[in-house]
Amino acid sequence: MEPLLTAAILGLCFALLAFGRSSVDLTLMGGLTLLILFGIVPVEKALVGFSNPGLVAIGALFVVARGLVQTKVAAWMGQKLLGEGSGTRTALWRMLPGVTLASALMNNTPLVAMLVPGIQRWSERHQISSSKLLMPLSFAAILGGTCSLMGTSTNLLLDGMMRTHGALEPMGLFEIAWVGLPVAVIGVFYLVLIAPSRLEDRSTPFSASTREYILELLITETSPVVGKSIEEAGLRNLQGGFVAEIQRGESLMPAVSPREVLAAGDRLIFVGDPHPMLERAPSLGLAPASDHTFDIESPRPLRRLVEVVVSATHPLIGQRLREGRFRSRYGAVVLAASREGQALRGRLGDQELRPGDNLLLEARPSFLEQNQPGGDFLLITERRSGPETPSPKALWAVLILLGLVVTVATGLLDIFRASILAAGLMTLSRCLTAVEARRSVDISILLAIAAALGLSEAVVSSGLAELISTQWIGWTGQHPMAVLGSIYALTLLLTLLLTNNAAAALAFPVALSLAHGSELDPRPLIMTIAMAASASFATPIAYQTNLMVMGPGGYRFMDFWKVGFPLTLVHAALTLTLTPLIWPL
Repeated sequence: MEPLLTAAILGLCFALLAFGRSSVDLTLMGGLTLLILFGIVPVEKALVGFSNPGLVAIGALFVVARGLVQTKVAAWMGQKLLGEGSGTRTALWRMLPGVTLASALMNNTPLVAMLVPGIQRWSERHQISSSKLLMPLSFAAILGGTCSLMGTSTNLLLDGMMRTHGALEPMGLFEIAWVGLPVAVIGVFYLVLIAPSRLEDRSTPFSASTREYILELLITETSPVVGKSIEEAGLRNLQGGFVAEIQRGESLMPAVSPREVLAAGDRLIFVGDPHPMLERAPSLGLAPASDHTFDIESPRPLRRLVEVVVSATHPLIGQRLREGRFRSRYGAVVLAASREGQALRGRLGDQELRPGDNLLLEARPSFLEQNQPGGDFLLITERRSGPETPSPKALWAVLILLGLVVTVATGLLDIFRASILAAGLMTLSRCLTAVEARRSVDISILLAIAAALGLSEAVVSSGLAELISTQWIGWTGQHPMAVLGSIYALTLLLTLLLTNNAAAALAFPVALSLAHGSELDPRPLIMTIAMAASASFATPIAYQTNLMVMGPGGYRFMDFWKVGFPLTLVHAALTLTLTPLIWPL
């Protein structure tokens, strides 16, 4: 009975995530809570994930990666990699090998977050569509992450599970590179030689929409709205748009409050469908400005133009922007929005927020300090021109990263102790502040991983893992390659339904049961899980970096299938060929 109940609860979690009704961390924590209440898994085993050394290492490496971001090491690296050559394939040849190598040494999510803005500016300067570069960037970062223990949180999670299991040797720093590196090399060749021809040349979704939906109106001396607040003047809930900012003389009021009192001569910057507002303007004493001063690219001290990508854990998912009080919550107004490469038309306040939505915001400078990538927004990019220059602390950040790699590679420290030491040094050296260090740790990811580890314990203690392995061996037989192929397929399917970390955690106990039932060494099965859990190429929702580049690249869902599915087949073939050669079954 317990195996079936465990399977039913896991199936409920899958269904909730598949239909996008709940965030990953809350869904998995909810499933774990049900398993505890039904007495399927003891509390001490259910909460074992919170003490897993891999989880601590993942949290510490968030801080290390943030130090590299804050010192602008990654952004500077991206500019140097792209250089000044022209042509899509030339740019990819220069960029992708370096990205793959860098992703093996740091978490790929902050790496992609830092490289996207520089690639967008480089693309504009060289008149090459960023859609030809951003998806290959994400895929190369994923491929590089499978080349080392610290390249992706999935490998660290599996290493932590191997340590707690007792009978398994921990994963070496570059042990998985025996398979990951050849797969990455072939993958990079595919991304350079084949991917550009399968990607359409698309302009940035915001390139035209912001120009089309901005109207500048002047308040005349005789206007009835003089002396009234925006709300009192009837300019609060307008049909088709809203007042984004007011220019009064030399001063600028961005993300203006509805309580702001209007004065004669004020220039109102209206964002939205201009036609309804133009019809009302004469009765309100508003005249269209003969000159246009609003330029989204012009830097101003009191405002920032920021492009963001909405995360799956955003608190307003499924709500309309107006109902969620987006402007009040973030002190920012939405100038334009796009979804799957298409600009969203109509009244922006009536748009329901979805994961992966790309928003162009006008925000106060504090927005960038109060919001970090990985929380409500996967990607936060300030719209500005000019090259990035490393901060004076950049050398310290690089030395700390190299020290981390050397100490783990030589065995002086394990990844758990080395990552904590590196995180502490990042803060002590002032590469980032203590506040930035705290904000860099994505609690939702850590909760999801801890819950997935608890679910993994439930799969074992309920007998579900043994039941699955028995049935599986009955269907496929005990042939080693059949077992290896089936565990790859299972992990890949779980990755598409859940996340790479949850997939690895749930596939791990099944792999151990399969190895025991087939009398095989479990190590090649675990390495296969590590590779398959990161084979997230065919859909944008299975991996964070794919979702991050979807909006800025103007991609649609099927673009990932066209480019990513062939890469998935190549990845599977190489993994299943090389793994038994390195770790005999």
